[in-house]
Amino acid sequence: MSMKTKCLVLIVSACLFAHGYPAAFAEEKPGSDKVAVVNGTAITRVEYLGTLNQLKQRYVQQGRSLDDATVEKLEKYVLDNLIGQELLFEECRRAGIQVEKSDVDTQFSRFKKQFPTEEAFRKALSEKSLTVAMLESQIEKGFAIRKFVQERIVNQIKIGKTEPQEFYDANPSLFLQPEMVRASHILIKVESDSDESQKVEADRKIKAIQKQIKEGKDFAEVARRLSEGPSRTQGGDLGFFGRGQMVPPFEQVAFALVPDAVSEKVVTRFGYHIIKVTDKKPAGTVSFNEAIDKIVRHLKQVKTDQEIKRYVEELKGKADIQLFN
Repeated sequence: MSMKTKCLVLIVSACLFAHGYPAAFAEEKPGSDKVAVVNGTAITRVEYLGTLNQLKQRYVQQGRSLDDATVEKLEKYVLDNLIGQELLFEECRRAGIQVEKSDVDTQFSRFKKQFPTEEAFRKALSEKSLTVAMLESQIEKGFAIRKFVQERIVNQIKIGKTEPQEFYDANPSLFLQPEMVRASHILIKVESDSDESQKVEADRKIKAIQKQIKEGKDFAEVARRLSEGPSRTQGGDLGFFGRGQMVPPFEQVAFALVPDAVSEKVVTRFGYHIIKVTDKKPAGTVSFNEAIDKIVRHLKQVKTDQEIKRYVEELKGKADIQLFN
């Protein structure tokens, strides 16, 4: 999935927050399997709960509170999103937007490959209150809506010649750049519940790697071969980062090193690291020329958000929406 497609996913997801319905409210019958009906199409309770559970899990993973007020807000947010997506999907069908089955199958396969076994895949779906058919339907709707939004909204949005400079001048604090460091690392994992023998083995590995580096072996090449971290495919490169983005022991060493210097063993909760600093940037202000591309993308996304909200509210004003408690 391209970066543009990923951005559109986020845009669609973020912008379907509604502000009320010109709809009839129905009293739910016991055992009802739907939470809403949109122009005759039901939004099922399973679909609603599956989406809500995914969002709740994301909150928990981010360490955010799930008090009663937050849960109530999430429940409304999810329902509003599902209704908005259904209305947009109806517009996709009216517009004749076609989604290739091969695209759906490819995306489904990519998702499924994240799991080691069929059993693990099915368990993950069950935990999220999803079925295979629901997942395929979500993927198809996602492709159709992204295509519709791209063609009918994003492609029509223009940024005026003076808008980027005006935004830059009006928001100086956004372009303050803190001190940054670029570092690579080699990681030997040590889990929190590792026993003493496992720690000894990890220490032996990191010392052997240190020896290779001190003997002049290329750091990136050694990282690709021996690092146990996800950055190994980039030769250990972590890119630029500021203070507060890495765990404290890692950050303290990285910011203390001069470019091209290599650390001794650094211990964090992830394991044992060897760090090499490859570049540093002092604190300063990002110039307009450096920032213009990001400013244009930001302005376009803001306008896209606003237009999607306006468009969905317009659709809701014409729709027959029934809500079930």
